[in-house]
Amino acid sequence: MKIHKIPWLGHFDDRGHRLSIFSVHVHPDGSRIATGGLDGTVRIWSTEAIRLADGNEELKVHKQLCCMSTHTGTVTSVRFSANGQYLASGSDDRVVIIWHKEDIIPGIGPTFGSSETHTENWRSYRRLLGHDNDIQDICWSYDSQLFVSVGLDSSIIVWNGTTFERLKRIEAHQSHVKGITFDPAGKYFATESDDRTIKVWRVSDFALEKTISEPFNNSPLSTYFRRPSWSPDGKHIAASNAMNGPVACVSIIERGTWTSEINLIGHEGPVEVTSFNPKLFKDSNDKLVCILACGGQDRSLSIWSSATSRPMLNCQNICQKSIGDVCWSPDGLNLYLCSYDGTLLVCTFEADEFGQMVSDEEIAKTLAKYGHGRHGIVLPESSKQLSLEESAENAKSLSNKNKLESNPLLSEMPSTPLRGSEVTKPASPSINVETLPKVSNQSPKKTPVNDTAAVETPGKNTQKVTITKDGRKRVAPQLLTTLQAAPSTSRLPSTQLQQSSAPQLPPQQFSQPVNSIPKGGVPILVVGSKQKPSEDPNTGEFIGVEESNLPNIDTFQNFLPNAIERSTVIPTGELKVPSLKSAVITSIDNLSRYTLEVKNGSSEKNPTRIVVLENGTTRWMDYLPRPVLLSTGSIHFWAVACDDASLHIYSLTGSRLLPPVMIESKPVFLECNNNFLFCICSNGMTHAWDIPNKKSLFSSCSLAPILDSATQLQSEEPYIVPHVTTANISREGIPSVSLSTGQTYVYSSFMLSWQRVSDPWWAFGSKHWDSNGIENRDRPLRFYEQQTNEALMEIGRGKFLHKMVEDFTNEEGYEDFERIMTINHLENRIAAARLLHLNDEFLETSESYCKLLMQSGCWQKLEEFLDEVYADTESTDLLSGKELVARILIALRQLVQTDAEFERVNKTIQKYPTYSLL
Repeated sequence: MKIHKIPWLGHFDDRGHRLSIFSVHVHPDGSRIATGGLDGTVRIWSTEAIRLADGNEELKVHKQLCCMSTHTGTVTSVRFSANGQYLASGSDDRVVIIWHKEDIIPGIGPTFGSSETHTENWRSYRRLLGHDNDIQDICWSYDSQLFVSVGLDSSIIVWNGTTFERLKRIEAHQSHVKGITFDPAGKYFATESDDRTIKVWRVSDFALEKTISEPFNNSPLSTYFRRPSWSPDGKHIAASNAMNGPVACVSIIERGTWTSEINLIGHEGPVEVTSFNPKLFKDSNDKLVCILACGGQDRSLSIWSSATSRPMLNCQNICQKSIGDVCWSPDGLNLYLCSYDGTLLVCTFEADEFGQMVSDEEIAKTLAKYGHGRHGIVLPESSKQLSLEESAENAKSLSNKNKLESNPLLSEMPSTPLRGSEVTKPASPSINVETLPKVSNQSPKKTPVNDTAAVETPGKNTQKVTITKDGRKRVAPQLLTTLQAAPSTSRLPSTQLQQSSAPQLPPQQFSQPVNSIPKGGVPILVVGSKQKPSEDPNTGEFIGVEESNLPNIDTFQNFLPNAIERSTVIPTGELKVPSLKSAVITSIDNLSRYTLEVKNGSSEKNPTRIVVLENGTTRWMDYLPRPVLLSTGSIHFWAVACDDASLHIYSLTGSRLLPPVMIESKPVFLECNNNFLFCICSNGMTHAWDIPNKKSLFSSCSLAPILDSATQLQSEEPYIVPHVTTANISREGIPSVSLSTGQTYVYSSFMLSWQRVSDPWWAFGSKHWDSNGIENRDRPLRFYEQQTNEALMEIGRGKFLHKMVEDFTNEEGYEDFERIMTINHLENRIAAARLLHLNDEFLETSESYCKLLMQSGCWQKLEEFLDEVYADTESTDLLSGKELVARILIALRQLVQTDAEFERVNKTIQKYPTYSLL
């Protein structure tokens, strides 16, 4: 194997710096590849130039064949259709563009207004609109008849691969959908989402076949992509971003049973993308072998063979940043991978490295047992059914020829009788007997489908007939919205035009007005009401959510640990105390060679033992009479908290820095950073200390202000209340607390109060809310917003945010809702950055804020902010106030688009004497 890095291939800015490449794909004939990057362009490259150049800049071969810059945002995915006729590209501008190569018009020569030279002419053939947020991945079916796009709006949209009409919009995932792959047998496609599931969908009716969640229970939400891959023999799905305990892995999901008993462990970080080699190979025992390539955040590439349990190849640090996409050439001997550092690598393999290559006819024969190539009847699929089919084929020669002639479908039907619920009399030989809906004159009934879905079959529509005084019959008119929708026509084969098994709403609900915001306001819509439903005395209807969400009275103590009585100053409720463990192990983040191990005892006769290890060697030891609940450590001290509400603080060498510190009640959270230690007690009181200087940062304060409003019961019955999920303290000694509602608070020692720095309210309407899913602890405010996103996903409200905005902004008086919300969100972020002394985020947010004010025409607000910053002699540790104003004015001048903006910006520049800095 050889690895080539092509220096001339990439997406570059005006200064020649490399920009991130997010996707790469190879044309079915292998003559060209397509890449999409941060610059918003789609570029076509010659594979011949890549093969021959090998770093030779003097080779006179056309390298870049075409550059398309129609997208207005980052191109996140590019995919050629299987027939090679089209190229699809998805972007964060929410648009999918279908490109078609124009052979009639020559494309040689530079493009007007650009230095790019084209040797091929790819023009925009279709623009597919339908997504409400960034598009993360796209995929074609193997027969090019279907095309599916997924994105951050949690939606899956199925398009016709020929006419490009929208066939189905599926909204079943609870969070961002970041990956899609098709079954080579043509029966399924699978989508992977940040809700930590893979969902398998039937192609015949676009209904849910199976939801797979076990290997993703603890998967991180920090990956930009979750791109799965289906093996060429149709047997397995390689699922990215899976976890085997605390270890990142690739989970191999078996077809039919949809279980994952095989995990590929070989990466230190999350795996973002997987790609099966399109070819099959035979090993020395003539067994079929699949080849899989994986790449992810650890900047490593691994290649696996189904014949061995260890990777064939593991290249570490092959790139400087994460690997975003991996793609094999059609001949299976070249592997292309792109990275966020802007490089594209080519791995070339010899013909015999993987084994003897299997012909396409043998691959098709392997897929035939899954129904590949069969049309008209979709057979029930399982491992048992496949074995029965083989036995039926062996006995086929002994069957009665007369029966076969009278009913030719018997040779294709399963040899075992189906259950009663699976048998339906077909109307024609081309109707899917599994998915044909039952029609009856009875009232609608719900029948279970798969695991959780349910189908509601509407009854037959009837019209009322009345008789007038003169004896004539009249038919009462009926609203069109109450009639059963007629099946839409499509150019797809009849096997793909089945009625969806998704639940249908009762007809009457379509003619009733829809309220964008329910009673109770936006918090009820975003967070959800947990009150017990009660009967409305006026209408007799039940209000509130389903009673199944309520805990029993016996479990009330488990869900009401945060009830704090604000009026009495001293909280009466208690936070949930961590369970007592036999062993507690803690290590220092920056010094992993130091480890503190606690082996808990029960009493003075059986004391608790504390051991600190350095590189596995015992450095010091201590004994305590009480068991330890929590422990933490920094480069300055160790701290352990016992169940008798005492804190024991040691230096790194084991010396006691303070006598045992007594707190009000048992500790719930114990966190440290740099010099500072932060503790939350079970009664809701919080403490923060500067340990080296042996002083408190502020008087102990209560969590009552941030918990009390959520724990005010509106009825005598208990209900689930928000709780504290995480607690931290910054390097500057500012504590923060995050709730299960997604809200994050920090405590200001100057204001002596809690202040909210992250709220789902901003996610509801701000365009600058951070929803990219990339976790960055170096940006605390963005990290808090990511925690809010995760909380919204866990309560199942994240996917409704964009729909809520659309409905809300359509109402009269709320046309500027998004703009005003975005301005307020940035102002809150600026204030929080100042409070937390976050220089980078203050600079970044200030520039975005001023740009938005200029574009919105809010010049008075802009000048007020610039006046405040200009007067600050030390706005940040990096820049003074004058330097920051000069930096902002430079950015504003580059964004000027109209004469009025030009005059106003020049007037603003003259107001502030920063010419030397400009």
